[in-house]
Amino acid sequence: GNTFAWSSSRRPELDGIFSVSSGLTYRPFTFLGASVMARDWNAPLNEAGVELTPSVDLGLALRPIAGRRMLEVGGTASYRRDVDRWTGGVTLAVDVPRVGTLRAGAEMLDFERPSIAASAGLEVNLDASQISGGIVFGNALGRDGTGGYASAAVRGFRETPSLPKVGHVVRVRFAATPGVRQHLRLLQQLWRLARTPDVEGVLLVPREEMALSAAYTEELADALRLLRANGKKVLCHLEDATGRQLQVCAHADRIAMNPAGGLRFAGLSTTTFYIGTLLEKLGVRADFVRIGPWKSAAEQFATRPSDEALAVQRELLGEQERAFLGDVAAGRGMTVEAARSAIARGPLLATEARDAKLIDALVYEDEVERFVEESFGGRQRVIDLNELERVPEHWITPARVAVVHLTGDMIDGDSRDIPLVGLKLAGSRTVAQALKRAREDKSVKAVVFRVETGGGSSLAADVIWREAALTARVKPLVVSMGSRAASGGYYAAVAGREVFANRSTVTGSIGIFYGKVDASGLLDRIGVSLATSRTAPRADAESLFRPFTDDEHEVLAGKVKQFYDLFIGRVSEGRRMTPEAVHAVAQGRVWTGRQAAERGLVDRVGGYRAALERARVLGGLPDDAPIFELPEVPKTLFDRALALVGAPKLEASDATFLPPPVLDTARALLPLTYLSFERPMARLEWLFVEP
Repeated sequence: GNTFAWSSSRRPELDGIFSVSSGLTYRPFTFLGASVMARDWNAPLNEAGVELTPSVDLGLALRPIAGRRMLEVGGTASYRRDVDRWTGGVTLAVDVPRVGTLRAGAEMLDFERPSIAASAGLEVNLDASQISGGIVFGNALGRDGTGGYASAAVRGFRETPSLPKVGHVVRVRFAATPGVRQHLRLLQQLWRLARTPDVEGVLLVPREEMALSAAYTEELADALRLLRANGKKVLCHLEDATGRQLQVCAHADRIAMNPAGGLRFAGLSTTTFYIGTLLEKLGVRADFVRIGPWKSAAEQFATRPSDEALAVQRELLGEQERAFLGDVAAGRGMTVEAARSAIARGPLLATEARDAKLIDALVYEDEVERFVEESFGGRQRVIDLNELERVPEHWITPARVAVVHLTGDMIDGDSRDIPLVGLKLAGSRTVAQALKRAREDKSVKAVVFRVETGGGSSLAADVIWREAALTARVKPLVVSMGSRAASGGYYAAVAGREVFANRSTVTGSIGIFYGKVDASGLLDRIGVSLATSRTAPRADAESLFRPFTDDEHEVLAGKVKQFYDLFIGRVSEGRRMTPEAVHAVAQGRVWTGRQAAERGLVDRVGGYRAALERARVLGGLPDDAPIFELPEVPKTLFDRALALVGAPKLEASDATFLPPPVLDTARALLPLTYLSFERPMARLEWLFVEP
């Protein structure tokens, strides 16, 4: 870095000096730093004819308390060219809790005739600004021997420690539904607010959905409970509320709603797309082989679901309703039956929601601050959540936790995003490289494997499983399941040392299917004929222009069974169960996180916070050990343009511009274009749960 300095003084020899200094710092360890500085290298000369002679300064600093910045001691050495001698000094910096930093130093300017210059002062931090002042003294300053200094700075980051702000309430707006990674970052921000002394409470203002799924809703509700457990009051202001918004806000101290709004919710429902009739009309026939009566992903090429698929869907819906009603009833201080009865009367107007005890007050947007004042029993400053970058506690990257994301349909090769519909494709190569990087990074002491996928390519699942298993051999690998960690997603997850799932996580679906669609009927209808030559009977078996033969069906069934046995073996090894025990809960059957824990498929019911805490414990890390997310998301030119105007980076899940019905249909049909069904697939069916 470079420093440009101007001086002003009543003493002519110190006035009107313009100086340039340059320095370089090297920090090889969290506890050790070294620097070199060329001071006054422009040899400044003022009008009084006083010239500052260039000098070279060397410095060494040590943070002896676990490498943390709370105490820093150092030594300096300087060479002055004009007198051709070295001088030396010492420095000390001590953090003053909730204030700033106390700094002191002394320098011996002449060893032959002891000549000392010393200083002591206090740096006071407040958010992104700093003021400092102190005294300078010593016989090297001349006859008076004392002086003073003061400075002020405004920065784009936050220094710590700092003066606590006057107690305030932090407003968290939901202008868009947080994407997968944004959701985790929001949770981390709420956890930090729970530990911040000057935060009196949090005001949630959802204007869009607060969470992508029921499982994410549970994690957000957990963050609200943590806030309240740490003495923070939590408020919500709703407009047209959804079921997920109600489930989260039920854990707040008070809920207000716009009088013109309401609760657009009357219960949970599921929708599954079946395109068999459409295919028949086109002259296309689906031809699939599957293992297990509950492996229903391939059924969506049929005209209607099987009895087994319907039974599982209804059971999953019942499990999610149990979690939903339990949260609402517990948060609102009512019985589950009372909550069920109130919601069954929905959709509800704002007044009806208040009468049903689902909300507390009717409040317009312009009355929110009054609502806050009434809730806190006094006036409160309401500020928006604005996370400035914080000065790191250590000089270089300390021991940390890597969070490796497996998000989206699993495909072979590199990860990709599908624009407009907000779909992410998890490439086996991309995720495997991220796991390998976490394994080889010496600063990473534990890994959280965040799984958010319904599966896809069975080859991709095995490639990712292999890297996860290798990582788990050398470092603690804790799996955190999001909304879905099923089929191929569950396959990859069993490599973890411990597996966490939310109550509403959809997991299991241990099974394989394989097949293709036969478009020969379509070609007949449009007058296209084919002539095929082959060197062997099954050379064109995977062709889309003829059905499988009986012999091919028999061979495929054997191959699918081999893949299924491999899947069972992976689960048996990872979960320490017998193959027979795994098969009993497999066969394509889908479970919620709670059910999976009862059957030994996961270790604990808990969200991201619980998994992260466990990883830190297993890795011997402190509670505040930093998080390192992988795979890193490359910034596009569009992202950089957004950053210049202060807009957040969009995730694939944010870039959705289609109406909801069209969007759901597109997401159901798009896998036909990017998943290779001619290869063995380990994938969950496309199921939409309406909140």
